[in-house]
Amino acid sequence: MKYAEQQFYLRSADEMKARFAEVPEAVQNTLEVAEKCNVEIEFGKLHYPVFDPPEHFTREGYLRHLLADGLRKHYGIQTRAEDTSSSSSASKIRSGFRRINQSKA
Repeated sequence: MKYAEQQFYLRSADEMKARFAEVPEAVQNTLEVAEKCNVEIEFGKLHYPVFDPPEHFTREGYLRHLLADGLRKHYGIQTRAEDTSSSSSASKIRSGFRRINQSKA
């Protein structure tokens, strides 16, 4: 499924009612659910999900494995999960891992 760029915005209540005119209860039900939610977002802090990787992987090792697999499948780029080359992509990935690890401290 792909979205057109001009569709990335929050629609007004009137737009949603028009889009769901054939099922008006959908808009009302959405409002009821939203009113029951009590969400507080603390800005300025990073909140990463708790994730336990599959057996025999560290969290970083599993992410590296998924990245290498995705690069191969989607772009035909052959790389190893532990690649330490100086390529631009490898450098960006290492930089991202450093930021994630620093934010945990």
